[in-house]
Amino acid sequence: MGNYELLNRYKKRLSIYFAFFILCSIWIVVLFFDISKYFNSVRSDKKFLSNKSDQIEHIMDNASVYYKFHEVTFRRILKKIIEDTRISSGDDEIFSEITDFDNFSILPSEWFLKVGDYIYLKTIYEHNNKNYEIIVRKKIEIKFEDFLKNYFYLLLFSFPFGILFYFLGILFVWKNLIPIKETIKNLEDFTWNVNHEFKTPITEIISSLELSKKTWIYEKAVNQSINSAKKIDRLLDSLLWMVSITDSSYKKQRIDMVSYSKEIIEEYKAIAEVKDIVINFESSKECIMRNVNKEHYHICFANLLSNAIKYSDSDSMVEIKLSKKGLMVRDFWIWIDKKNLEKIFSRYFRENYIDGAWKGIWLSLTKKICDMNDWKIKIESHKEWKHKWTTISIDFD
Repeated sequence: MGNYELLNRYKKRLSIYFAFFILCSIWIVVLFFDISKYFNSVRSDKKFLSNKSDQIEHIMDNASVYYKFHEVTFRRILKKIIEDTRISSGDDEIFSEITDFDNFSILPSEWFLKVGDYIYLKTIYEHNNKNYEIIVRKKIEIKFEDFLKNYFYLLLFSFPFGILFYFLGILFVWKNLIPIKETIKNLEDFTWNVNHEFKTPITEIISSLELSKKTWIYEKAVNQSINSAKKIDRLLDSLLWMVSITDSSYKKQRIDMVSYSKEIIEEYKAIAEVKDIVINFESSKECIMRNVNKEHYHICFANLLSNAIKYSDSDSMVEIKLSKKGLMVRDFWIWIDKKNLEKIFSRYFRENYIDGAWKGIWLSLTKKICDMNDWKIKIESHKEWKHKWTTISIDFD
C-alpha cells in the first residue's frame, strides 16, 4: 500500500509540474510575442516619422512645382502628407497642425521624443540659406504601459486555466504511470512468491536436520538437504536471469538459425540420451538468416527444449521444427488442462501433477523475452486415448 501511496503522491506532484509547465510555456510565448510586437511597433513608428520628414523636405524643395497644381484631389493628398506637422523658421511659424506641444526648443536636431500618446521627430532643414525647423508626430500604436497592463491581465486570468491543466496533467501523467503501477504490482507479487519459494526448501532443510537429531538418520537428512539446496540454487539461477534480461542487453545480430539451433540441441543431447529420448529436428534445407538477439534466442530455445526433455517419458521423442516463420517444440508426455494454458506463463504456476522441482519461472522468462522481441508465443496441449502431447511455438513475425 505504501508504494501506491507514494505513486499517487508523485502523480499529483507531476500533475502540478505539468500544469505549471503549460502555464509558463504560454506566458513565455505570449511575452516573447508581445515584446516583439512592441519593438516592431516602435521601429515602425520611427520609420514612419523619418519617411514623413523626408517627404515634407521634398515638398519644400519643390514648392514652386507643387504650387502649379490646383486640383482638389492633389491638395487633399498634400494636406494628408503634412498633417500632424509643424514647420517654422526662427520665430515665424509657417505651418502648424500641432498645437498641444510648444516646448520644441528643448529638442535637439533629429531627436525622437515620446510625450503622452505621441512620438515626435524634430529635424532641421536648410533651404535657400534659411533654416527651417520641421517637427512631425505620430500617435503611438502600442504604449509600454498598455503592454504591461495587458500582460498582467493575462497572468491574472490564466491562473484558473491552471486547474484545468492540472486535471489534464493527472490524466496524462497517470496514463504514463500505469506501466510503473503494473511493475510495482508485479514486483510485490514477485516478492511474495520468491519469499514462499525460498521458505519451502529452507523449511525442508531445517525439518530434515531436526529430524536427524531425533532419529540419528543422517544420510536421509543430508540427501533431503542436498535436494532442497539444489532447489534454492535453481531458483537463484532463474531469478538472476529474470533481472538480467533488460532492454539494455537487446542487441541484434544476423545469425544462421538452423546452425545455431543445432548447436543448442547438441548441448542437451547427453541429457536426452540418459532418458533414451530421441530429438527429432526438422528445418528448411537452406539457411534461415535472421536478425535476432543471440542470447535471447538461446534462452528461449534452451528453456523449451529443457522442459520438453525433463517432462517427457523415457523412450519417447521430442519434436523440433524450425522455419522462417518460427520455432515449434513438442513433447509427448505432459498434458495441460485447457483452463490452465493461459496461466502456464505466469511465474510459479504449475500443474498439480508436475514434480515440485519444476517451477514456472523459466517459461515466464521465455514469455518475457518473446514480448521484448515482439515474438508471439503460444501453447497447445492435446490428449487422445493413449497419446498426449504439448506444443509450444514461437512466431518470429
